[in-house]
Amino acid sequence: MRLHQDWCDDDGKPKWISSEDLSKPRLQLRQLPIEAESELKQLLDQVGALNGVIGSLVVGHDGWVIANTMPPDTDPELLAQKALDIYKCTSAAVTKLGHMHVHQLVGRTSHGYVVIADFGGGLLVIISNASETSALIPLMRSITGLTGQ
Repeated sequence: MRLHQDWCDDDGKPKWISSEDLSKPRLQLRQLPIEAESELKQLLDQVGALNGVIGSLVVGHDGWVIANTMPPDTDPELLAQKALDIYKCTSAAVTKLGHMHVHQLVGRTSHGYVVIADFGGGLLVIISNASETSALIPLMRSITGLTGQ
């Protein structure tokens, strides 16, 4: 498992990593206040109730998985790291285009959609098995309502 760091340079191009990067110790895990933990559980429960959602997770901007409801056959740490990498690279590219902030990213796959939403305190990553584009609009509206972004 690698230590998360900024994997894009200033031009939005992915950086290459060395074996030294992989051997660095990980940071201490943050302890969440009970209120924050309860709010995150409520958020993930609401997301999980949305049509087509098969799992979700919250990853901090530091790369740590804070909460998740991913299926057992999914590696939440790997998914969180990749989602954060995608978000940071896209955000760097969008900034170069003169836009200020990426609120949500959507990827359409052969199995459904992956949505990455920045809610300020981290990223909400949602995996959906909905295959129709028409299912995406209600999902996006619900995510916007839940995250305020």
